[in-house]
Amino acid sequence: MMRTYFEAHGYVVLTETTGCSAIQAAIAAHSLYAVVLDYDIPDMSGADISAAIRCAKPEIPIIMFSGLRAAITESALRAVDIFVDKEQGMGTLLKALEDVEKLPRVRSVSRRRFPRFAVKLPIVLDVERSGATARLNGITTTIGEGGFGSRLDGELSPGEFVSIAVCDLKLASFRPRAQVRYRHGDLYGLAFVGLSASQQQEIRYSCEQLNTAT
Repeated sequence: MMRTYFEAHGYVVLTETTGCSAIQAAIAAHSLYAVVLDYDIPDMSGADISAAIRCAKPEIPIIMFSGLRAAITESALRAVDIFVDKEQGMGTLLKALEDVEKLPRVRSVSRRRFPRFAVKLPIVLDVERSGATARLNGITTTIGEGGFGSRLDGELSPGEFVSIAVCDLKLASFRPRAQVRYRHGDLYGLAFVGLSASQQQEIRYSCEQLNTAT
């Protein structure tokens, strides 16, 4: 219904039915005018979707169209450019879509400054929440000087900071901090925080060796 409505007003529309596929489509799209999403989506929240898209393509305006205004956190609202309540109707949403032309544009940035290596390593993550430390276990999927991807046995939210221990002899002394950049289902992307140049070189050298060995 929404696609037909927008197409009737001259837009070319790409639709996705899950959060994960929406993130992948937005990142892969060569040209994208704006993203319109709901807050309540079956496989992940609209807040996580917008955070992932914002991380990869900060120049794309994001509009949240939802009827759950009272249940939406302020951090989720800050992750989008415009919020439209569903009770305001499609006409208001169409006006919001037209208004994204007036938004300040963010210059597109490269997704990654450093290469990633496909290395599977056990990791342990500690995150501080409400004065207590929660511990999660996981496996890296990729790792490099700038950060890593991993699958975890628990949940993290984009923006949270964690301390990491890598369970491998080559990286036993490597215990950095990182920030959660995005989440795709059980797959997380984290960026290292405060690494020195020598630490970056160390992790790249170790990852090259590990990648060659596998």
